[in-house]
Amino acid sequence: CCCINMLSDIEFKNWKVSDIQSNAKGAKSASILSNGESPRIRIATAGEPLTTPFHPSAFNEGATRLNIDFHVPKYLEDFLIRLDDWAKQTLLEHSARLFKREVSASEIDFMYQSCLKKHVKNDISYPDTFKCKLNSQGVKSCRIWTFDHESRKLPENMTHCDLVPLVQVKNFWFANNTCGLFVECTNLM
Repeated sequence: CCCINMLSDIEFKNWKVSDIQSNAKGAKSASILSNGESPRIRIATAGEPLTTPFHPSAFNEGATRLNIDFHVPKYLEDFLIRLDDWAKQTLLEHSARLFKREVSASEIDFMYQSCLKKHVKNDISYPDTFKCKLNSQGVKSCRIWTFDHESRKLPENMTHCDLVPLVQVKNFWFANNTCGLFVECTNLM
């Protein structure tokens, strides 16, 4: 496991990107690996937990892969900006292999969808969020823990919870001339 508590210490030099693969439904992705596995990152601590503005949800009723958004403190924003910079630079450097053609930096900027979400509506700014996925059922379901390290079920309402997520940067996804990072919350305290 390559769990790292200090986000400012994370270096991306060992992160490698595979060739694009298509799944049975035609979705395209390129795995991100560091030392043979997807990088795992603890993005908060019990002393500085995160919160979420919404309970995990999906657009489709009954879906088990849910969206979860975390409020973004300054240290996490700084890391996510560095992560986005790495992602865009990697896409640019490997564009011939990933896009089957050379792609310019401005094209990458236009296509790339950040996990760091800025929210402005009617000239009102709302807190930034970090968007991840969370599997709620099955063998790949997110493991939920109490602060006493006891296993538990997903709370009915997480908007009032202090949260310490462990995430995995799994891959780049590619769809309809857009791309971005697929980040999955695998453990949540």
